[in-house]
Amino acid sequence: MNEPHHTPHTHTHTHARTHAHTRCSRHRWVLAWTLGERQCDDRRRLLDPVVLGRTTVNVTVSSAVSASIKSTWTQAASAWAQQGANPLNASQWAALVDKTQTPGVADVLLWNIGARECADYDNCLGLTHSNGDCACYGGANNAANAATATATATATANHV
Repeated sequence: MNEPHHTPHTHTHTHARTHAHTRCSRHRWVLAWTLGERQCDDRRRLLDPVVLGRTTVNVTVSSAVSASIKSTWTQAASAWAQQGANPLNASQWAALVDKTQTPGVADVLLWNIGARECADYDNCLGLTHSNGDCACYGGANNAANAATATATATATANHV
């Protein structure tokens, strides 16, 4: 992306996202986004499609949802580049997570779970918004890796 007014703040957001993708992909961790700067304004988490396919999590993302997320991120990055802020972040998030506007997104939106709501609670990331199924690590990842990944990879998308 070739922005004429590339601010340090924009560079920080783009670099942070790239670093998060790289780190999560390397360790096969899930990356999840949420809306909020100091507090979570939406209790759901959106699984990042860039790294989801590189994990052992039992959730798939459609190409249409991936394209919607990429488009929203591009719009947000453009706002940061031009204005140093993204005043539309809440409305962009609302449109992105609306299952009518973005069919299939509910499959990659997760609700947190309580203790022992899932039979495999050590590997569970949460319940899908679409049908309440558990989204869990499987196979190669162990419980310690899943717990570390969830704690480390959940990011705040205050710039989306």
